[in-house]
Amino acid sequence: MSHSAVLRQRLLASTLRNAAQIRFYKDLWENVRLSDITSVADLPLIPTLSKSQYRSDFMFDRRSIGAAALITHTSGTTGDLTWRHRTSDEAAVIQHLFGLARNETDAESLSLVVQYGRHGQAMPMPGAANSFPIALSDDTELDQALAALAATFRFKGKELRPTVLCGGGIHLTLLGQALQERGLKRDPPSIRCLQVLGYTDPGRYRFLMEAFDNPLLVENFSMAEIFGGACKIWPNGHFVLDPHVIAEVLGEDGRQVRRGEVGELVLTELFPFVQMQPLIRYRTGDLVRLLIDNTDAGFHFDWMGRREDGFLCPIPGDPLWNIAFRPLADWLSAQPLAARESYISHLDIQSCDFGSPCLKLSYNNAVGTMSIDIGLRFNPWMSRSVTNDFVGALWGFLQEATQGSELDPMLSVTLVDARDTSSFSKTTDRPRLELAPRRLSAAVENSSTMAV
Repeated sequence: MSHSAVLRQRLLASTLRNAAQIRFYKDLWENVRLSDITSVADLPLIPTLSKSQYRSDFMFDRRSIGAAALITHTSGTTGDLTWRHRTSDEAAVIQHLFGLARNETDAESLSLVVQYGRHGQAMPMPGAANSFPIALSDDTELDQALAALAATFRFKGKELRPTVLCGGGIHLTLLGQALQERGLKRDPPSIRCLQVLGYTDPGRYRFLMEAFDNPLLVENFSMAEIFGGACKIWPNGHFVLDPHVIAEVLGEDGRQVRRGEVGELVLTELFPFVQMQPLIRYRTGDLVRLLIDNTDAGFHFDWMGRREDGFLCPIPGDPLWNIAFRPLADWLSAQPLAARESYISHLDIQSCDFGSPCLKLSYNNAVGTMSIDIGLRFNPWMSRSVTNDFVGALWGFLQEATQGSELDPMLSVTLVDARDTSSFSKTTDRPRLELAPRRLSAAVENSSTMAV
């Protein structure tokens, strides 16, 4: 058993003892004998905690509010704003333990950090390197950010060039295009690592490799309400969970899934990092594919998307999710005709190529119909042959994604003219082509006539 696994085992016992003193968990665990929980494997004996349950019964706990020295919160992009109350004791533990991880190598590096407002306010942690903040709210800040990329900074008597660039994927891609358009790429390049916050698709990855001369690209998975996250190294890596948090993946029946299966990610925070409002067996709403979960290698997974963005299609021996946001979004990122959302359209660098693909998934359980809305870079009514080709390729991908399915799902596809849109949800007045719902097998066989 690895040192981190031993540590998690010991901290879990402290976590449960601490939580058992909190009124909320006393009530939630009324029928649980904590003495039966001797290892991480026994966690299923405890009921899970949903975000709505936390918000209604625990978020504004009087004891937590009275002891709070800091309030953190989510951004509300995937649901209602969620608050966490943090204590000075928690902050002191985090400052001390993670501050010890800083070493002399970190002191030699310099990170440029783009302000990222789409993630809420997470629990602050000690920095592992020197950092300099930049922003992209207007053209002046864009010019200042470009100047910072080319500058040499002086920290504690040492001259340092930026070696790490951290920010949202769209921000880093905007900077990359600005560098190329203005001929500002340095030789030799100084940026050796990109830390990307949020979803990164293959198209954006390829551009960032070109724009910054093949740096190491690390994609971060995190939640503002959870102390702990994961990261993956592109192009072939998988997300690896931080050692100070415990993860499970649960199927629709509430049982833990097997390796290679898809389910909902459930996380448990650990004492003493979280003391006043610990989230124990917290259902994140994220769909992941479990790859590795053992005491030596840790916990590895692929992020598939949000639960509300997935389709539940049973396949033989695996009645779980097999169509989710990320695989379809990754496929769309390689399609030149698929539109992308433009988040920073007011800058003089066009951002319509950098946002997430314009995509919305939904499932009507009552009639068993899957609905897919996709934004295009053109009016689907004006170029019918091009539209037909795109639809044929889409159904070919979906057939491969659902190969082996016991069901033959009914599909309903809507194509929308979404050129230069800041929000796909605001395209209700744009030209749209609604294709008649068909079974997946019939749609593939007749893809060339789907738009007619």
